[in-house]
Amino acid sequence: MARLLDFNFFGKQESYSDFKDISYWLGLLMNEDSKAIKYLYKRLMSPVLNMTRNHRLNKECVEELINDSIVVFLQKLKSGQFVYQNTDPLYYVLEIARLNMNNYIRRSIKYSSAELTEDMDIPDVENTDIDEKCKQLEQLLSKLSPNCEKLIRLKYLAEMKDAEIIKSRITQYSTVDALKNQRAKCFKKLLELAQMGS
Repeated sequence: MARLLDFNFFGKQESYSDFKDISYWLGLLMNEDSKAIKYLYKRLMSPVLNMTRNHRLNKECVEELINDSIVVFLQKLKSGQFVYQNTDPLYYVLEIARLNMNNYIRRSIKYSSAELTEDMDIPDVENTDIDEKCKQLEQLLSKLSPNCEKLIRLKYLAEMKDAEIIKSRITQYSTVDALKNQRAKCFKKLLELAQMGS
Protein backbone atom coordinates (compact mmCIF):
# COMPACT_ATOMS: atom_id res chain seq x y z
CA MET A 1 0.00 0.00 0.00
CA ALA A 2 3.02 2.29 0.30
CA ARG A 3 2.95 3.00 -3.43
CA LEU A 4 -0.71 4.05 -3.33
CA LEU A 5 -0.15 7.70 -2.68
CA ASP A 6 3.27 7.97 -4.30
CA PHE A 7 2.45 10.54 -6.96
CA ASN A 8 2.11 14.30 -7.28
CA PHE A 9 -1.42 15.42 -6.41
CA PHE A 10 -0.92 18.95 -7.61
CA GLY A 11 0.36 18.37 -11.14
CA LYS A 12 -1.43 19.30 -14.35
CA GLN A 13 -5.22 19.34 -14.55
CA GLU A 14 -6.63 15.98 -15.53
CA SER A 15 -9.99 14.92 -16.82
CA TYR A 16 -12.02 12.70 -14.51
CA SER A 17 -15.07 12.22 -16.72
CA ASP A 18 -14.44 8.44 -16.73
CA PHE A 19 -15.24 8.37 -13.01
CA LYS A 20 -18.86 9.47 -13.36
CA ASP A 21 -19.64 5.73 -13.47
CA ILE A 22 -19.08 4.89 -9.80
CA SER A 23 -18.86 1.12 -10.36
CA TYR A 24 -16.08 1.66 -12.89
CA TRP A 25 -14.29 4.04 -10.51
CA LEU A 26 -14.55 1.57 -7.61
CA GLY A 27 -13.07 -1.15 -9.83
CA LEU A 28 -10.11 1.08 -10.59
CA LEU A 29 -9.73 1.92 -6.89
CA MET A 30 -9.71 -1.78 -6.06
CA ASN A 31 -6.80 -2.17 -8.49
CA GLU A 32 -5.04 0.83 -6.88
CA ASP A 33 -5.21 2.94 -10.05
CA SER A 34 -3.33 6.16 -9.27
CA LYS A 35 -5.68 8.40 -11.30
CA ALA A 36 -8.73 6.99 -9.49
CA ILE A 37 -7.03 7.54 -6.12
CA LYS A 38 -6.05 11.06 -7.12
CA TYR A 39 -9.68 11.77 -8.04
CA LEU A 40 -10.80 10.56 -4.59
CA TYR A 41 -8.13 12.71 -2.94
CA LYS A 42 -9.23 15.83 -4.83
CA ARG A 43 -12.89 15.20 -3.93
CA LEU A 44 -11.97 14.73 -0.26
CA MET A 45 -9.80 17.83 0.07
CA SER A 46 -12.51 20.49 0.43
CA PRO A 47 -14.88 18.59 2.77
CA VAL A 48 -12.00 17.43 5.00
CA LEU A 49 -10.60 20.97 5.19
CA ASN A 50 -14.05 22.15 6.29
CA MET A 51 -14.34 19.33 8.80
CA THR A 52 -10.94 20.07 10.36
CA ARG A 53 -11.21 23.88 10.32
CA ASN A 54 -12.59 24.15 13.86
CA HIS A 55 -9.92 21.82 15.22
CA ARG A 56 -7.01 23.88 13.87
CA LEU A 57 -5.14 20.98 12.32
CA ASN A 58 -2.14 22.03 10.25
CA LYS A 59 -1.82 21.22 6.54
CA GLU A 60 0.41 18.18 7.15
CA CYS A 61 -2.12 16.69 9.57
CA VAL A 62 -4.95 17.25 7.07
CA GLU A 63 -2.98 15.60 4.27
CA GLU A 64 -2.09 12.70 6.56
CA LEU A 65 -5.75 12.40 7.58
CA ILE A 66 -6.86 12.24 3.93
CA ASN A 67 -4.15 9.73 3.01
CA ASP A 68 -4.91 7.51 6.01
CA SER A 69 -8.62 7.61 5.21
CA ILE A 70 -8.01 6.62 1.60
CA VAL A 71 -5.79 3.73 2.67
CA VAL A 72 -8.43 2.49 5.15
CA PHE A 73 -11.12 2.80 2.47
CA LEU A 74 -9.05 0.85 -0.05
CA GLN A 75 -8.44 -1.88 2.52
CA LYS A 76 -12.17 -2.09 3.25
CA LEU A 77 -12.95 -2.10 -0.48
CA LYS A 78 -10.51 -4.93 -1.16
CA SER A 79 -11.62 -7.00 1.85
CA GLY A 80 -15.29 -6.67 0.88
CA GLN A 81 -16.22 -4.69 4.00
CA PHE A 82 -17.38 -1.82 1.78
CA VAL A 83 -20.29 -2.69 -0.48
CA TYR A 84 -21.55 -0.12 -2.98
CA GLN A 85 -25.22 0.68 -2.27
CA ASN A 86 -26.00 3.44 -4.81
CA THR A 87 -24.62 6.12 -2.49
CA ASP A 88 -21.53 8.11 -3.37
CA PRO A 89 -18.52 6.36 -1.71
CA LEU A 90 -17.21 9.82 -0.84
CA TYR A 91 -19.57 9.89 2.16
CA TYR A 92 -18.16 6.60 3.43
CA VAL A 93 -14.59 7.91 3.15
CA LEU A 94 -15.62 11.18 4.84
CA GLU A 95 -16.97 9.15 7.76
CA ILE A 96 -13.63 7.31 7.96
CA ALA A 97 -11.88 10.71 7.91
CA ARG A 98 -14.14 12.02 10.69
CA LEU A 99 -13.40 9.00 12.86
CA ASN A 100 -9.67 9.29 12.13
CA MET A 101 -9.79 12.99 13.01
CA ASN A 102 -11.53 12.28 16.32
CA ASN A 103 -8.92 9.62 17.13
CA TYR A 104 -6.13 12.04 16.24
CA ILE A 105 -7.61 14.75 18.47
CA ARG A 106 -8.07 12.28 21.35
CA ARG A 107 -4.46 11.14 21.02
CA SER A 108 -3.14 14.70 20.94
CA ILE A 109 -5.19 15.64 24.01
CA LYS A 110 -4.04 12.50 25.79
CA TYR A 111 -0.37 13.18 25.02
CA SER A 112 -0.52 16.88 25.83
CA SER A 113 -2.23 16.21 29.16
CA ALA A 114 0.19 13.37 29.97
CA GLU A 115 2.86 15.92 30.85
CA LEU A 116 0.57 17.44 33.47
CA THR A 117 -0.52 14.13 34.96
CA GLU A 118 2.62 11.98 34.93
CA ASP A 119 1.91 10.62 38.41
CA MET A 120 -1.81 10.06 37.89
CA ASP A 121 -3.17 6.82 36.49
CA ILE A 122 -5.97 7.77 34.07
CA PRO A 123 -7.92 4.84 32.60
CA ASP A 124 -8.72 4.82 28.88
CA VAL A 125 -12.31 5.78 28.11
CA GLU A 126 -14.29 3.17 26.20
CA ASN A 127 -15.79 4.42 22.96
CA THR A 128 -18.46 1.73 22.70
CA ASP A 129 -21.24 4.22 23.41
CA ILE A 130 -19.99 6.52 20.64
CA ASP A 131 -19.63 3.59 18.25
CA GLU A 132 -23.16 2.43 19.04
CA LYS A 133 -24.57 5.92 18.42
CA CYS A 134 -22.69 6.10 15.08
CA LYS A 135 -24.18 2.75 14.05
CA GLN A 136 -27.67 3.94 15.00
CA LEU A 137 -27.19 7.15 13.03
CA GLU A 138 -25.98 5.20 9.99
CA GLN A 139 -29.06 2.95 10.18
CA LEU A 140 -31.39 5.95 10.40
CA LEU A 141 -29.65 7.73 7.52
CA SER A 142 -29.93 4.64 5.35
CA LYS A 143 -33.73 4.74 5.79
CA LEU A 144 -33.91 8.23 4.24
CA SER A 145 -34.07 8.91 0.54
CA PRO A 146 -30.61 9.20 -1.09
CA ASN A 147 -31.15 12.95 -1.55
CA CYS A 148 -32.02 13.50 2.13
CA GLU A 149 -29.14 11.33 3.27
CA LYS A 150 -26.76 13.34 1.10
CA LEU A 151 -28.02 16.71 2.37
CA ILE A 152 -27.68 15.70 6.02
CA ARG A 153 -24.25 14.11 5.51
CA LEU A 154 -22.90 17.18 3.72
CA LYS A 155 -24.07 19.59 6.42
CA TYR A 156 -23.55 17.64 9.64
CA LEU A 157 -20.90 15.02 8.89
CA ALA A 158 -18.77 16.71 6.23
CA GLU A 159 -19.49 20.08 7.90
CA MET A 160 -19.79 21.90 4.59
CA LYS A 161 -21.31 25.36 4.49
CA ASP A 162 -24.49 25.84 2.46
CA ALA A 163 -22.89 28.34 0.10
CA GLU A 164 -20.07 25.91 -0.61
CA ILE A 165 -22.52 23.08 -1.32
CA ILE A 166 -24.34 25.29 -3.82
CA LYS A 167 -21.09 26.52 -5.38
CA SER A 168 -19.68 23.00 -5.83
CA ARG A 169 -22.97 21.82 -7.42
CA ILE A 170 -22.99 18.48 -5.63
CA THR A 171 -26.73 18.70 -5.10
CA GLN A 172 -29.65 19.55 -7.35
CA TYR A 173 -30.35 22.82 -5.51
CA SER A 174 -29.28 26.15 -6.95
CA THR A 175 -30.06 28.44 -4.00
CA VAL A 176 -29.18 28.30 -0.33
CA ASP A 177 -32.85 28.80 0.63
CA ALA A 178 -34.00 25.82 -1.44
CA LEU A 179 -31.22 23.71 0.07
CA LYS A 180 -32.11 24.74 3.63
CA ASN A 181 -35.83 24.11 3.09
CA GLN A 182 -35.26 20.62 1.74
CA ARG A 183 -32.70 19.78 4.44
CA ALA A 184 -35.16 20.92 7.13
CA LYS A 185 -37.76 18.52 5.70
CA CYS A 186 -35.17 15.74 5.63
CA PHE A 187 -34.07 16.47 9.19
CA LYS A 188 -37.70 16.38 10.34
CA LYS A 189 -38.07 12.96 8.69
CA LEU A 190 -34.85 11.79 10.37
CA LEU A 191 -36.19 12.91 13.76
CA GLU A 192 -39.45 11.05 13.13
CA LEU A 193 -37.49 7.89 12.31
CA ALA A 194 -35.42 8.31 15.47
CA GLN A 195 -38.54 8.75 17.62
CA MET A 196 -40.14 5.64 16.08
CA GLY A 197 -37.02 3.65 16.91
CA SER A 198 -36.85 4.72 20.56
